[in-house]
Amino acid sequence: MTVLDRHNFKLELENHEPKFSEELIEQAREDFRDTMRDLALSSAVVENRVAMLCSPVFTSAIDTLAVTAKPGTGIILAINPEVFSQRLDAENRVKALVHESLHVENKHLHADRSGEAWTLACEVMCNHTMMQLLNCGMFMWHPKDEETGVIDTTTVEEFAVNPKKIWDKYKADLKKQGKDYVSYAEFTKSDLVCLAELQKMEKLPQPPKGSGGKDKGDGQGNGNGSGWGCAHADGDADGEALPFDQDEAGDAMDEVLHDAMRKAGAENDQRFKDALKRMFDQADGSEKATKMWGDMGLGALFGEAVQRRQVKFWAQWLKRQLGRRLVPGRNLVFNRKTVAVDHQLRRDPILAYKGKTRKTLLWVACDTSGSMSSEQLEWVQKYVGEEKNIDIEYYNFDTTMVKIEYGDAFCGRGGTNFDCIEEEYNNARKKPDCVLVLTDGYAPEIEPKDKKRWIWLITHDGTDWPKSKGMSTFKLPAPN
Repeated sequence: MTVLDRHNFKLELENHEPKFSEELIEQAREDFRDTMRDLALSSAVVENRVAMLCSPVFTSAIDTLAVTAKPGTGIILAINPEVFSQRLDAENRVKALVHESLHVENKHLHADRSGEAWTLACEVMCNHTMMQLLNCGMFMWHPKDEETGVIDTTTVEEFAVNPKKIWDKYKADLKKQGKDYVSYAEFTKSDLVCLAELQKMEKLPQPPKGSGGKDKGDGQGNGNGSGWGCAHADGDADGEALPFDQDEAGDAMDEVLHDAMRKAGAENDQRFKDALKRMFDQADGSEKATKMWGDMGLGALFGEAVQRRQVKFWAQWLKRQLGRRLVPGRNLVFNRKTVAVDHQLRRDPILAYKGKTRKTLLWVACDTSGSMSSEQLEWVQKYVGEEKNIDIEYYNFDTTMVKIEYGDAFCGRGGTNFDCIEEEYNNARKKPDCVLVLTDGYAPEIEPKDKKRWIWLITHDGTDWPKSKGMSTFKLPAPN
């Protein structure tokens, strides 16, 4: 994710006409902060972490709420402030955030799909799961007189897709055709089961009254417009599709899932075990989810035999971490003259290119006393060694740093002190853009100034203290 790309996309949404008053937007910001606190107290443990990764933007580009992303922007949560602050109460705001988080999960666990039936299946499953997680009913909001624009705060009405009502219509449709239908429990068993059953209908249900009108997609259901409920809507008020980049969703969700797996396994937290099981059960049959089940070792977590894939999850994680730091030819700087303005306007600082481009520099430092397996070491050497337009320097370290050449064996005497890496970094005339440390972690802790430049790969039997210091950290699986 780049600050510049995210800033430009958020600015594009914020400038959408018509613009809301600053007073209403400020109220929506305050309500959003309160809602995030309420969500943190709910039982939706994974959804809370997903919502924390979404950057909110208050805009008229969407009728309700929507998750959207472009390459390099991260996940953006587009919020219509009038709906959020004036038509939804505190309880229903929490429901809306959980609903949006579930859409990020759904898009992450499935390959790209399209069509009106898939759009409706997503809404059914998100709302069904939302009601289960929060032990609540459907979305309720204050109705609005479309002619006068007056919101009636004394009454409420249901909006969005009610999964039980959709099942009733599905049941009536199949009975009319003389076909067998499944129970509600089976209908909502998984995303793909729901999709398959909906595709048996002669005519799909229309969006509920008051949820935004007709589906505003591309005619094939790809727009996933705001007419389909609270907020999944990948379409704006003018029917223009808001994009959703799968890679951005993948990066965000991988961090959430890794943290959930760590808590479910190492900390034996049943809440996270239940959340992971629920997510993958609902995506049952999805090729992408099945692959992740094996890559992440979730089968072992739940006592199920799952064939491990050749590409390890930790390897994919490392690729993404390196990719974010090692972008050849970039020399971005802050414009100090505009920092105060950016802060006053509550927007991300703008970065600009300056000076000549240069190669990026990576240090790979291997703890010679660690228990790194030869397979892991060879993979790291092979991957980073093939990077183009990047200068790579390899080091062994114990209590001192020793520079080695690519292909040399990682070996040493034993005894570890991370101070030697930090000292070498601080004294370097040309500081590396990224420091990759392979270690078991057993040594006095350090807290470098440039934390974002450090990546730690910890052996399966090591200690991952760098994570508590705010540095990117991954605990490696045990060697096969």
